[in-house]
Amino acid sequence: YEYDDTANHRYIVQFDANVHYGGSNPETFEVILYDPTYHPTSSGNGEIVFQYEDVRSIGAATVGIENHAETDGIQYVYNGNYDDNAAAIVNGMAVKFTTESPDQADVWLAVDGQTIDDSTGGDGDGIAEPTETFNLILTLVNSGASTASNVTATISTTDPDLIIVDSTADFGNIAGSGTGDNVASPFVVTVSGAPSDETAELDLHIYTGSRYDAYDIVTITIDLTGTGIEDPEIPLAFALRQNYPNPFRGGTALAFALPRPAEARLDVYNVAGRKVMTVVSGDFPAGDHLVTWDGTDARGAKVPAGIYFYRFEAGGFESTKKMILLK
Repeated sequence: YEYDDTANHRYIVQFDANVHYGGSNPETFEVILYDPTYHPTSSGNGEIVFQYEDVRSIGAATVGIENHAETDGIQYVYNGNYDDNAAAIVNGMAVKFTTESPDQADVWLAVDGQTIDDSTGGDGDGIAEPTETFNLILTLVNSGASTASNVTATISTTDPDLIIVDSTADFGNIAGSGTGDNVASPFVVTVSGAPSDETAELDLHIYTGSRYDAYDIVTITIDLTGTGIEDPEIPLAFALRQNYPNPFRGGTALAFALPRPAEARLDVYNVAGRKVMTVVSGDFPAGDHLVTWDGTDARGAKVPAGIYFYRFEAGGFESTKKMILLK
């Protein structure tokens, strides 16, 4: 069905009791196109809203928008697979495509700090070392306006240098603009006897009782100075670290590692894939390097709040990570 809602300056297309190809699972949803003349945005682009009344099976569905030439687009779901930060499409859900900066979320959780407690399974120096078992304490910050209730989290990893002993933790309630930790319910992790390099990453999934969930990455630095594996001043491998703080206001630190001298480049991109800023580009000596991005573009203008990606290239190594700029 199609409806030109002239009174509210929007055009609506409804798919009523549509079934997936080869299936018998009727679903009802609609697409709403807003006239930017009457629903203005700072960019002049019209906003698009998908609304789902009856969802039976997302199955192999792909959800998103694309331009008329099919050369540019945004996907929310691809072949039934979601990004780790995306909520599942369910009855009553709406998805809004817009170029406007997001409003302050009711709940917005991210890692704000970490502590390694190896007093029981190690030498108690607060550093992860080979063969040690340690408690991982994380501090979460709630950048939203409302309390995050019943916050829990799980960790996982594909890095062979870390063995997860206890993957779940409880953070309790975290007030808006406040922080909380899992001191009373720590993650437990063991470092392998012969780590391959000095860093390892854990995937962190955060959940609340209100069905909010988020995703973050925790980087563990492993001290190899007592193993004879490496010169502690020279990293074993190329690496791009997660920025800190994240989310951030004003500026954030970006770190990378070079096992040998190399030409390195670090660029920042927006969610549309357009390059915003080249943070560094040039020759660097071997070692760990720290640079900052102040949230400006190549012209020195402040960029809008939102999600950005930073891409690192050096010595044939490439890595991209995500960061969130708040206002």
